[in-house]
Amino acid sequence: MIFERLLRSDPIYVINPTRHEAYGIFIAEALAIGTPSIITREIAENIETETKSLNKELVITEKAHINTWNEIILKYMESLYY
Repeated sequence: MIFERLLRSDPIYVINPTRHEAYGIFIAEALAIGTPSIITREIAENIETETKSLNKELVITEKAHINTWNEIILKYMESLYY
């Protein structure tokens, strides 16, 4: 039963335990669509998200503001032309 749920397209969590990734695009994408993530403290600092401690190395983050491409383009255009 638990494996069936993990294989569906609506995951409970995504997990990325790396310490050496500068910015976890995989995690940012998951958070952008509302999927909670289990990540290292290093990744959480780079994404600038609120966390709950899971253990001394891992944290759980449930949401973060991840700019959409439209938001990024608008900010970029404003900085260029205004």
